[in-house]
Amino acid sequence: MKEGGIEAERYYRQHAVWSFEETHETLDGVDAGRIADVIRVANADRDRHLADAERMTVHPSTLLDDGHLAALADEARASHTPHVKPHGDTIALVTADAEGNGVSLIQSLFWGFGSGILEPTTGIVAQNRGACFTLAEGHPNRFAPGVRPFHTLMPVLAHDGDGLAAVAGTMGGYHQPQVNLHTITRTFVGGLHPAEAVAAPRWVVLGADEDPTGGVGVEAGVSEATRRSLLGTRGISITEASWSAKGGRSTSNSLRPRCA
Repeated sequence: MKEGGIEAERYYRQHAVWSFEETHETLDGVDAGRIADVIRVANADRDRHLADAERMTVHPSTLLDDGHLAALADEARASHTPHVKPHGDTIALVTADAEGNGVSLIQSLFWGFGSGILEPTTGIVAQNRGACFTLAEGHPNRFAPGVRPFHTLMPVLAHDGDGLAAVAGTMGGYHQPQVNLHTITRTFVGGLHPAEAVAAPRWVVLGADEDPTGGVGVEAGVSEATRRSLLGTRGISITEASWSAKGGRSTSNSLRPRCA
């Protein structure tokens, strides 16, 4: 792990997952509602703490400590906390070669035309990720000169004992961790081909601007068992979602998929 919270490494099913920041049957069955509650609580925890590495009040590794994660799990069992997601403009591109090199690239202006400032000689439009700052007093992500805001971009590399195993990325604003959760677990746990994992219908916990009640957007094709699980979870309602930024247009290139 690099210091300063620029990269984070965690292990999932014997795969080391590296990212700038989450069983196939579990996501698409009776436990979907419980996972949705966990996502809502994790989103709120992210919003409380994530900021420029020099201004965070806790070290990034603290957020991954077993005790902290256990506290979040307890919170997920007791309540739910929706978050805000603005509109965005993002592409994800992944590639890998036969020698085990891989790239996960995400390009984004954040909003459709970013800051609306055009550099005339190159035609480059400046992004507006400063919109992710908060004005809340005492918050580590409070707007200030010379610091970087919390951002939504989440390129992913997964390694196992033999080296690079998968490269993943997606659009989707604040939903990017959830989309990666779906594609990675469906590939390595569900045993799906990457193309099948990306094409499979998804559900995401919506932000407060999309659904103030903290509901879940589901795409056509999400199983009835998944829908029943989500509806049976306290505080969750279901919104039928079209193929849009809510569910993310995921890109995944798995080199050596396997079932765990």
